[in-house]
Amino acid sequence: AEAEITKTEKPIVIGTRNASTRKDATLAGFIKNSKSGESLIGATISIENSTVGVATDGNGYYSLTLPKGMHTLKVRSLGMKSVDKKIIIHADGRLNIDLEEDVLPLKEVLVESTRGELVQGLQMGLERFDMKTMRQLPVALGEVDVLKTVLTLPGVQSVGEGTVGFNVRGGATDQNLILYNEVPSLILHTCLDFSRHLMLMLLKMLNYIRMVCLLNTEAEFLRY
Repeated sequence: AEAEITKTEKPIVIGTRNASTRKDATLAGFIKNSKSGESLIGATISIENSTVGVATDGNGYYSLTLPKGMHTLKVRSLGMKSVDKKIIIHADGRLNIDLEEDVLPLKEVLVESTRGELVQGLQMGLERFDMKTMRQLPVALGEVDVLKTVLTLPGVQSVGEGTVGFNVRGGATDQNLILYNEVPSLILHTCLDFSRHLMLMLLKMLNYIRMVCLLNTEAEFLRY
């Protein structure tokens, strides 16, 4: 006998009474999606208050043997609404069950994050000296010397006593780029006393950028 599940709360009768003298009966059928008709693989069918239970195969087919009488089938499948149905089984029979999709309402998910800082520019190896800092450095003859301040930085060496030139990480004196208000200046190559006083009068802050080596199209290294 074959029976389809209905919405009635009455028990579903499988087989006819006294059709068999056996104490057990086999119930089989298919578990499908009620909307698409697709077979549900891995759906479980168990008997309430019993250890009897099976899972559907790759075709959505199940088969289980249980004692004759009244039982409650518990059908479960992932993503589908659960079904509990009462049956009265008298003999071997088939029961196909269709499950409805279970739509789970989800609450709104708000994802927030902080925006990264907008970098306007990147300056590598920049050292800054203001007049207050330079006045705290040891001086000769009681005067602040801009050149002496630069010589305190790593990689910067004086050409020699009595000169205003300096070498940056092994470079020559003519490879140093000196800018005042973005304009190249040769003021440190003039008279020592004149350049010292004039630079202190014009300079509010000293910016020193460590040497950068660039390779031009003629394979020559330029130091800045």
